[in-house]
Amino acid sequence: MNKKQKKVLIAAFAIVILMGLIPPYSAQIPIYDSSNYTTEDLGYSFIFDPAPTSAKPVRGNFISGSIDFGKLFLQWLIVGITASGLYFFMRNPDEREKTED
Repeated sequence: MNKKQKKVLIAAFAIVILMGLIPPYSAQIPIYDSSNYTTEDLGYSFIFDPAPTSAKPVRGNFISGSIDFGKLFLQWLIVGITASGLYFFMRNPDEREKTED
């Protein structure tokens, strides 16, 4: 592992930690006079702060948000794939020749 590869891994790790500390939030909001729900994106917030609430009151109450784990895992996956590609392409020319044979 060369210095460039180490920098890629450190940067990817730092980005994943930062994404975990400031995750995306969303809320399931009931549709009036229905048993169906709609999802409202509430943006990002620091994990140790209370979850943000919906922008509009629903039946007189604000809906509390929760972490949108699907979006968070997708973001982590994108960082992992990008870091893997950069790690692979940051190899020394000598290492590239060995793997291509």
